[in-house]
Amino acid sequence: MKPAAPSGRTPGSGTALFLVAFGLCFVAIGLYALAETRSPAPGGWDTYFTFATHLFVLVGGLLAVGGARQLWSARRLGPPKASLPEGALAPDATFSFRFAQPFRWRTEVVSVGVFLVFRERVTRERAGETDSIDEDRVIQEYAHPGRVYAPGDVLTVEHTFRIPAEEREVWNKAGRHETAAVETRWVVKVRLDLAYPADIVWRESPVTVHGTAGSADVAREASPTGLKKPDGTRH
Repeated sequence: MKPAAPSGRTPGSGTALFLVAFGLCFVAIGLYALAETRSPAPGGWDTYFTFATHLFVLVGGLLAVGGARQLWSARRLGPPKASLPEGALAPDATFSFRFAQPFRWRTEVVSVGVFLVFRERVTRERAGETDSIDEDRVIQEYAHPGRVYAPGDVLTVEHTFRIPAEEREVWNKAGRHETAAVETRWVVKVRLDLAYPADIVWRESPVTVHGTAGSADVAREASPTGLKKPDGTRH
């Protein structure tokens, strides 16, 4: 097993601090303007100015609260660790995946999902710009109930996955564009549903599989329906 640091979206402390500071600036400027404003005459411009200033303070307060909430979410999670097999896997191979998520602060986890995902990444040129579009297909999944974790506790999950023997057909409709280049890859994704404040955190770890980390032919037929995406929706 090879230890690795999963990537994924975690609320950022830098962005949160910026939102808090920016919001507090809004509030301070608005309160100062209100303090300098004399009693407005009904229907005059001062009335509209006072209304706008109150709105300014409200927006600043919302930004500060949102930043504080994001900062809380960022700080309650420690750095995750994942263990994956060394080297490239062959189709029809099985492998073990182990994931550990430490907690710095008391955190309630609502649920945990672990997914083996086949990802199609389409890179194309549109109007002189290059963009990439990912489409994830869940091949295998596990679900766990949540619980409350105290500071220093570690959430651990361990599962065995199997890489299908059959070749995966590409569904991503964006690949139909004439300039599209399609790459396929395998990843294991972990979804943490957190409470108070509510948030969803994704972690993902790439899995190397022979014959998938490259371009692929794009199917021209309409995408099949019925398979779930990692967010619970369906194609």
